[in-house]
Amino acid sequence: MITRFDVDGVPALFTRASGPMRAGLGFRVGIADETLPKSGITHLLEHLALHSAGMADYHYNGTTGLERTYFHTQGSPEDIVAFLAGVCASLAAPPLDRLPAEKEILRTEASSRGHRANEPMSVRRHGARDYGLSGFPEWGLAGITAEDLHAWAAYYFTRQNAVLWVSGPAMPAGLRLTLRDGGRRPAPAPSSILPVRPAFFSGAAFSGTAGAVVWDATVRQEPAAEVFADVLKRVMFRSLRQQGGLSYVVETDYDPRDNGTALITAVADSLPDKQGAVLGGLIDVLAAMRIGRIDPADVTAVINQRVAALEEAAERGGLLRGQALGLLAGRPVREPAEAVAETARSAAPTSRGWRRPRTRTDC
Repeated sequence: MITRFDVDGVPALFTRASGPMRAGLGFRVGIADETLPKSGITHLLEHLALHSAGMADYHYNGTTGLERTYFHTQGSPEDIVAFLAGVCASLAAPPLDRLPAEKEILRTEASSRGHRANEPMSVRRHGARDYGLSGFPEWGLAGITAEDLHAWAAYYFTRQNAVLWVSGPAMPAGLRLTLRDGGRRPAPAPSSILPVRPAFFSGAAFSGTAGAVVWDATVRQEPAAEVFADVLKRVMFRSLRQQGGLSYVVETDYDPRDNGTALITAVADSLPDKQGAVLGGLIDVLAAMRIGRIDPADVTAVINQRVAALEEAAERGGLLRGQALGLLAGRPVREPAEAVAETARSAAPTSRGWRRPRTRTDC
């Protein structure tokens, strides 16, 4: 059962769960809120805020995504109270003496991360703004100043733009969140520079991304779309790797957005002389699925896997983070049993075949 309450004006969720106590503090801000000249500012502030934890004996980390940034930890109740207090203090007064060092750390992190095959897609779809910034390096790091960081923290990292989640045997005593007052900051509306849709392009926007075929589509956010993404991966793997011997890496991803849509991405790698065959194979897969040629056994297998994963995650409180971050987008809190039932129900076959998610934009 999920309990909802407030901590110092921050909406919070708690659930009893097995294993170590876990907690997280999230904010509605991410890469999509930045501009190209200041790109990397959210990631930089995340690193500065985590510096307060030092060489802790407990696990902790931070994540900067497209629309949200969050800090999470697991350990004893005392560890969690100290971690969250330190993060809040550092967000109010970032350790600016660490600024040069953290910029270098981020540059090193970027150099070792490498390029992803789908990075050019966001650039081609959105350009050098909002959701397209995820396809660019953090070019703004060198010019970010202390004043920039203070202004960014004061605007986005506030109690009205935050959410807390805790799972474990009980709420830790003495938990405080000393954040500044501000306002809720909605996610930016995704832009588009595509002249027509569907659209396509060839070549790579950055080095290191050749040798792959990538497809993405914006769909309505719903469990059926999540199931569709996993079924697509199974069909691609069978067709492009097992039967065709054309690809080694075959992946799909489902990325929900705050505006109620989600981006489904499919990637298949290839040798340069086999890229045309991989493209044709992926188009054949998508065309077959579009007209409902989907093996019910694939749908059943995916649903069973997802239900099992949801039930396991619910047992250890693993679904709470998604529920809490959903509050920042105005989504209602659902009990884990509801999520399991909705996954099984929404992907059920109909009289006309399996119900596919509604695709709004193909690229």
